[in-house]
Amino acid sequence: MTYPFVFVDEFQDTTDAQMTLLKTVFGDSSTHVTAVGDRKQRIMKFAGALDAAMERFETEFDASRFELISNFRSSPDLVSAQHHVASVLDPDVAIAVSKARVEEGHTAVALWNFNDHTSQADYLARWIAEDISASGRAASDYAIIARQFIGKWYEEFEQAFSEAGVDLRNDDAKYESITLQDLLKHDLTRLLLGVLKLAVFSRGLPDVWTDIAELIGRVRGSDLDVSSERATSEHLRSVTQDLRAWLHANPPSTVDGETLVDQLLQVATEGELSSFVRGQQAGDQFMELVRAFITRVTEAIDAGDDWESVVRTFESADAVSLMTFHRSKGLEYHTVIAVGLDDEQWWSYQYGPEEGISTFFVGLSRAAHRMVFCTTKDARVMKIRELFALLKKMGVVEHDHASRGF
Repeated sequence: MTYPFVFVDEFQDTTDAQMTLLKTVFGDSSTHVTAVGDRKQRIMKFAGALDAAMERFETEFDASRFELISNFRSSPDLVSAQHHVASVLDPDVAIAVSKARVEEGHTAVALWNFNDHTSQADYLARWIAEDISASGRAASDYAIIARQFIGKWYEEFEQAFSEAGVDLRNDDAKYESITLQDLLKHDLTRLLLGVLKLAVFSRGLPDVWTDIAELIGRVRGSDLDVSSERATSEHLRSVTQDLRAWLHANPPSTVDGETLVDQLLQVATEGELSSFVRGQQAGDQFMELVRAFITRVTEAIDAGDDWESVVRTFESADAVSLMTFHRSKGLEYHTVIAVGLDDEQWWSYQYGPEEGISTFFVGLSRAAHRMVFCTTKDARVMKIRELFALLKKMGVVEHDHASRGF
């Protein structure tokens, strides 16, 4: 009765319990249920994803199927490359049509072979730095993805990227029990960091003001009328003014993370914030998120000379993201670099080739204009020779020692 329309995304990874819940609540109601999914991106089988979730939905909800073939992310050459992989997973898959803006001068997919991980780190750091300088793109337009062991990759790349003057962000880093990627995208972080931004940068952030005012309205359960909006705006103005005065009197060198967060939490009551967090994502805990935020902001305070640099360090908005293939799902970047195309990283491929190819497809489909796969000369490729065969089928030429392939 409450929801006449239900939209379920990423349906290919639906579990039996989730399907049963959906059917029990909405199956016999007048609610219009729409499921969107891509079987080629079914990478959660290890977590209980059904083998035929889309087909079961069609049967249980008497649903009509619509093929969505427009690709608004990737260039025509990348869409063509993606189709080679997609057809392995589904020989009858429809050919997608690129609707993305074409950017000349790029080889869509490249394979770079390095002598070792050290030369790989040095080259990638320098190449990205030079490409940013030549193109005017931001570091956040680039992502480095790996099958696993992100902490190990970060250790190998950190110094090389620092020397090249490019920030590198480990999205898989844990703050308490929460990854940096999950922490940064959570609405509670958005709220607290937004309040801090408005206090630190006193002007030039109208979009942030609008966003945080809307969030506060949701936290406090305000009605969507003019008087409520005015009250929310006055509350936000009062909170930011008080916080600005406090920050002016307390530079980062005199403050710890917990004290700062106590000030930020004045934006609403603990009860309001706790209820808000519980309503965002099943299993989220308010204090767990607060502790993670404190840990991250403490790290930023220790590295910052002033409050402006604390905000920038916390957010790391202009950085190359380093993450797993799985965590890249749903994201997009101008250039994606996949490292560790070898048997060690892809050790599980032999036990589930279909899911391995789906994971490969997910990584390939994150790129808008360029996709680079990296391997090393000492990497064994016996277990994943099928992936190298796919690259060859796409017409990808291997470049030894990372010679300029673009």
